[in-house]
Amino acid sequence: MGAVAPGTPGWIDVRSPDLAQTRSFYMGLFDWSARVAPAEAGGYTVFTKGGKAVAGAGPLLAPGQRTAWRTFVLVDDAEATTARVEPAGGQVLFPAKKVADTGRIGVFTDRAGAEVGVWEPGEMPGCELFNESGTLCWNELSTGDSDGSKAFYGEVFGWEARDRRLGDVEYSQWRIEGRTVAGMRPGHPEITTPYWMAYFAVRDCDESAERAGQLGGRVTGRPTDTVLGRSAVLTDPHGAVFTIITM
Repeated sequence: MGAVAPGTPGWIDVRSPDLAQTRSFYMGLFDWSARVAPAEAGGYTVFTKGGKAVAGAGPLLAPGQRTAWRTFVLVDDAEATTARVEPAGGQVLFPAKKVADTGRIGVFTDRAGAEVGVWEPGEMPGCELFNESGTLCWNELSTGDSDGSKAFYGEVFGWEARDRRLGDVEYSQWRIEGRTVAGMRPGHPEITTPYWMAYFAVRDCDESAERAGQLGGRVTGRPTDTVLGRSAVLTDPHGAVFTIITM
């Protein structure tokens, strides 16, 4: 059983061409520890904080694969969920499969091409800490196809979109069974690569942004005050983009 209810983003991982450097960067930035699988298992890394799983990192799976953070939605049945993807207009990249005794995984893209995955927990529940410094606190889709996304995620996950204004931005909150589970920020129609953004809570946005630069990353979007807190967009040493926010 996962740490959050089915239908909720509950695991994230980053794919990297250099796992040792990726581990060093994020452990230095978020004060994480790491559990590293044997080389024959690809060296997959589970980052922990206080002994609890908070994120993962794995090697690139194919030539030309983009280095990026991936959002996984926890589900009761990975195969049944993945089977709804193509009828809804998406594309299955990795059909649902068992990962030893840890759980079952599937990866696909939505109608506009944003990559997202599903995780059916086994021995590995997904993230075990949320909304604390150095842990996942929000997942957000940025896309130029809001209407298509509303239809797709409704069919695949049963999500409903509630539209609202967030400051000067038109924003949608994804909801299921009365719970808000994620967000959607409409992008410009010319966006060619929609994506899911992972947000990590930090105690001091400016300090964390500066530390990211010292560790080999860069600040893509400088620290800015928003209606939700002070946030910055960062890029790790291999190009994976993520957001930090002081809540």
